[in-house]
Amino acid sequence: MIRKLRLTVLAVVFVGLVVAAYAVRHAQRTQNVPHKPQPSRKLPQNLECSKAVIDVWNDYSNEEKAFLSKYAQASEDEQKKMNDDAKKLFDMPGDKYSKRLETVARWHLQNAANYASVGVYLIPRDRPKAVEMMDKALSIKNDPAYHYLKSYALVGQMVMGDFLFTTAGGDIYKENKDAYEQEIQAAIKLDPNNGFLDYSLAIFYGTHVDDTVAAIKWMRSGNGKSAFHFYLPPPLPTRITYWGELESLQGKFPDLETNFGLYRLAELQMLIYRIGEYARAKNEPDLFSDLASLIFNATNTTPLDRPYFSLYDVLLQSMQKYYKGKGDKARLAAVDKAFKLEKDVTHEVFVKLRTEEIALIMENQFVLNYYEEALKRKKLIFDAVSDPIGAMRGHIASIVADGKF
Repeated sequence: MIRKLRLTVLAVVFVGLVVAAYAVRHAQRTQNVPHKPQPSRKLPQNLECSKAVIDVWNDYSNEEKAFLSKYAQASEDEQKKMNDDAKKLFDMPGDKYSKRLETVARWHLQNAANYASVGVYLIPRDRPKAVEMMDKALSIKNDPAYHYLKSYALVGQMVMGDFLFTTAGGDIYKENKDAYEQEIQAAIKLDPNNGFLDYSLAIFYGTHVDDTVAAIKWMRSGNGKSAFHFYLPPPLPTRITYWGELESLQGKFPDLETNFGLYRLAELQMLIYRIGEYARAKNEPDLFSDLASLIFNATNTTPLDRPYFSLYDVLLQSMQKYYKGKGDKARLAAVDKAFKLEKDVTHEVFVKLRTEEIALIMENQFVLNYYEEALKRKKLIFDAVSDPIGAMRGHIASIVADGKF
């Protein structure tokens, strides 16, 4: 009996020593390893960055939204006084939020999305360092989204409410032309079917570098692609199919909603105008069909941002001038019919939704991508114009080919 008791005591002591030894060893192994925050179950499953990064962006975005709300309600004189505060919030290198983001990135040395998120934040504040952060992200993960974001860091401007910020002087587009194309080309190698990348180069050359020939080359290259999707910056997932996937991140980050996941309307207008004028000058009407395909594909780039149906108006104006100069009455009459269709569809959309709602979603640079109401409005708009967008592309191709509408 005593012997059994001794054995039992020894067994308990032995097990206790083993557990204690394991605890000490585990503590030694993890002593210098920082805690890695675990993503909330409510966050999108394809989120790649750390939850700590989202926390920093939340704090910054809340301060930004509060400032922009106060600015919007201020008088003109008060707004002038607030401009310095805006510069501190949007254009200050080494501010408290960039320091926090960089700290998180150092905690997770192998998390590429964290570095990319720091880079995006730094674009209007410290462009060279933003590019450096993108390079760190790419050294960990060679991802087409990060190549695209690096290209944006090289030349992109950031819109924050009524403010436009860029940290570079001089002609940044021409100075960084080769580096920009290199990054987009690298992304194309990794995501060869994504025509959004080709269109990015077309817009770059057609609106910023004034090289219409290069713009046409990349537009046609994009037209031949089979898929079109935007890249979003961390802390958002870099790829989503529709905005509703973001769940708890909806409406959180106005900077990211304003600057990514869309084509800038003014840039597309300029590209279509310049290529349309080139088609007239060089007597190349086939370019009108190419531009119609560009408008169709831009509208269907996912996640769906807005229908670019109104851009057909810019294209039809170039066609009208061209065929009028040629004295081609049949094609000119067909263009007039297309103009009528464009106006009828535009009117139909305006009847379905109030004018100010259309202005927010179709015309305004601040796109309310994530709000539920905006999603509902978008669906109504897309339902109203989705068939005409495709029909108009076919009509323009027919006008160019045989003059029929």
